[in-house]
Amino acid sequence: MIGITLLLLFATLPGHSHEHVTEQSEVWSTTDPSFTKSDVTTDPWHDSDPFNTEIEPTDFSHELDSINTASNLALGRFTTQSSTFDKFGDSGNAVDGHSSNVYMDGHCAHTDLDIEPWWMVNLNATYKVFSVSVTNRGDCCHTRINSAEIRIGNSEKHGGTKNPRCAVISSLELGETHSFDCKGMVGQYVTITIPRRVRYLTLCEVEVFGLPVSSDYHNDTYVPVQSPDGENSSDELVTELKNILKHSNAAPNVAVGGISSQSSTYDANGHSENAVDDHTAQCSRTKQEFEPWWTVDLKSVFRVFSVAVTSRGDCCNEQINGTQILIGHSAEGRKKNPSCATITSMELGETLSFDCAGMEGRYVTLMIPNRNETLTVCEVQVFGLSADLPGHSVSENFELPSIPHGAPNLALHGRTSQSSYYSYRAQSRKAIDGSLASNYLNGDCTHTIQEFEPWWMVDLQAPAKVFSVAVTNRGDCCKERINNAEIRVGNSKENGGKTNPRCGTVFRMDYGETLSFYCKGMQGQYISVIIPERKDYLTLCEVQVFGLQEPGFTPKPFEDYEDLEPVPEPLPRVETHEVEDLRRKVFHFPEETNFSYVLLFPKKPLRLRAFTLCMRLATDLPRNREIIFFSHRTQYFDELTLWQELDGRFGFYLSGEGLLFEVSDIASSQTHLCLSWQSKSGLTELWINGKKVSRKFYRAGHEIQPNGITMLGQDQDSLGGDFDAKQSFVGQTTDLYMWNYVLPSYFIRKANRGYRVPRGNIFDWRSLSYELKGNVVIQQKNTHTYE
Repeated sequence: MIGITLLLLFATLPGHSHEHVTEQSEVWSTTDPSFTKSDVTTDPWHDSDPFNTEIEPTDFSHELDSINTASNLALGRFTTQSSTFDKFGDSGNAVDGHSSNVYMDGHCAHTDLDIEPWWMVNLNATYKVFSVSVTNRGDCCHTRINSAEIRIGNSEKHGGTKNPRCAVISSLELGETHSFDCKGMVGQYVTITIPRRVRYLTLCEVEVFGLPVSSDYHNDTYVPVQSPDGENSSDELVTELKNILKHSNAAPNVAVGGISSQSSTYDANGHSENAVDDHTAQCSRTKQEFEPWWTVDLKSVFRVFSVAVTSRGDCCNEQINGTQILIGHSAEGRKKNPSCATITSMELGETLSFDCAGMEGRYVTLMIPNRNETLTVCEVQVFGLSADLPGHSVSENFELPSIPHGAPNLALHGRTSQSSYYSYRAQSRKAIDGSLASNYLNGDCTHTIQEFEPWWMVDLQAPAKVFSVAVTNRGDCCKERINNAEIRVGNSKENGGKTNPRCGTVFRMDYGETLSFYCKGMQGQYISVIIPERKDYLTLCEVQVFGLQEPGFTPKPFEDYEDLEPVPEPLPRVETHEVEDLRRKVFHFPEETNFSYVLLFPKKPLRLRAFTLCMRLATDLPRNREIIFFSHRTQYFDELTLWQELDGRFGFYLSGEGLLFEVSDIASSQTHLCLSWQSKSGLTELWINGKKVSRKFYRAGHEIQPNGITMLGQDQDSLGGDFDAKQSFVGQTTDLYMWNYVLPSYFIRKANRGYRVPRGNIFDWRSLSYELKGNVVIQQKNTHTYE
């Protein structure tokens, strides 16, 4: 039953749009293909819905004049939907009155992949509805709306999908708006749903026209007649859901997004949230005290199937010995919550998974009882499902064996391979490096080329009893590519283990999400992740395999293998430099292109509440041309952009409307530019050639976000791409420095003269990590060097 209820967990919170974002074109070749058997070619349920009765026409000609002048009843009303695809797909976008039908403009509603997806608007009162106008998506995927139904009634249960039906949307063209006659149907809720299908539902505008119903209005005409087959329709639905999701026995890591706390904090590096940040290199740490504890509030009650704990990797692993894992409903009486397991011992940096057999609770606590100690935890993953979901007891769904001492992550010592390599950065071992970071472009993930049935596999070096496999999806792009991937466990390595028994199937995953699939003690040496029966990319950011091997087995170190994993050749026209001293050198961009740029790799994440950015520029480009100087972008936003506007002004953008400065031309000889900003007051200062030319206030309280792509030479209209040659930089860039604080003015003046300044703790020209792409070359220079 857990597989059946899984899809209800994935509704995401609504977000906001960003005008410069465009969806990556390669996504469209990978959406919806995995569910074609039930989505298009078959109709698994016969039309036995008792509410499918069409409404008999009624003469409302005397009300037509009023209808023609009526306003759109749906405009700005409260909306909901079965799930939300991403920040651009808020349900309210379909009633915002905007005519745009391009999804990435942020004016369309979009569900995630759902069984029978639905969207609903509450009109706030009961109306006679005479027509519903629907606008289809205009930039792609117009066939997704085929067979959608419009339903109207007074029930909001199940998203209104059981209310009487007004019409069936057989098909709509790209961006088409069509009005459907509803013959004066009465209801407060208007729903659009796609029944009996696994689909995405995208609506760019829904308009509802009708007239109010008087307070004494009564009408039994619109109560649908029970179909002879209606009494069995619910059972058929459950049966089909079981068939579709029977292999999706997965539970998400519900600790992510929880509220953590601990009995004390050792220092500034030991905050409690470090244990639920998806980064095993950062740890929580208490002071030495009697019975130290760490806890996460899951915000609601969950059935917890397992808890995975990662210990400290640099020292002192014995401190965690005897730690109890407690799960329950009490926030204060932590000792009173029931015990899931006791950690007897852990190796340095080890991750152990403990079976909790579906224990219910809101609070998951780690506590060292009966002694003075320091508690250090580097990551806690809690895999469970909401206790509010319908379902049977866990024993009916999972055969989870008792593992008193925890099951280790066997993948860490395995040998990996995959069907192909997307680039030299996409090695298969990226998926077993122990990190839950999920940005491929930062080097966190493995990645195949687009091919038929791509696969990834880890060889555990010996057969193992596998209890669970946890998979982390890509977080920076393209979350739907992993839909329908299969986890297989067995003793065959042929064709990537495709013929081994199946442990689970991915129905869908969110950006950067980790799902744990329960394998019930399956036996095997090879664990594979495979996308069956379609051509696609496979990207995995981490695969954890929790299980047990024969006592005494010692895994062979990876370095001892004779044939190490082949590293593909770099992409054409790419130079890679780990760290280089670039004093007396410049980046030269010789021509206008849409493919030449320099990737910059910061020394620390760009989570900034203040910064100073300095660089020296030279260009012959005209004043009336857009020119990009610096671009840092995350998935949805231009986090930090510096460029020249068409009118020659200098533009500074932080995730939204920009701040503009009047400046002189950037000289062909060289112009030294510095910009500083602080969040506390919003104070922003622009310096040109050592002189402060402007002082303004901008985005007070804002915080620049990390985990994006930083580059010189091109403006990113989408993450890492969609470049416009007419905005590219042509000329020379040198002396690039960035600090995560406001640099004192006398250092800015020294920087302009080429004197020594503090080392840039984000970027430093004397030790810069970068990659050249396209036609960018390094040349020597003779002046203005920081020694």
